[in-house]
Amino acid sequence: MYPALNDLSNSDVKLDALPCIIRYGQNKDIYSLEMEGLKNLSSIEINNIINYLLNDINGIELEYSIDRTKGNLQNCKDTD
Repeated sequence: MYPALNDLSNSDVKLDALPCIIRYGQNKDIYSLEMEGLKNLSSIEINNIINYLLNDINGIELEYSIDRTKGNLQNCKDTD
């Protein structure tokens, strides 16, 4: 229903879309339910969530840098 984040290897979710999905959510036009964004999180908190998803949930040994998170957040569009 939501973008599957527990199997990123087989997901159509792009890694560089994760910061935007976390901050602004996902609209229900793409998935059957809307996912609320967490606009109050800092870029560091979002970066920590992404690294947790990658490393601990998915077993992907990749360090997603804070600079990458900040850069992707600058390109997000607020969906409100």
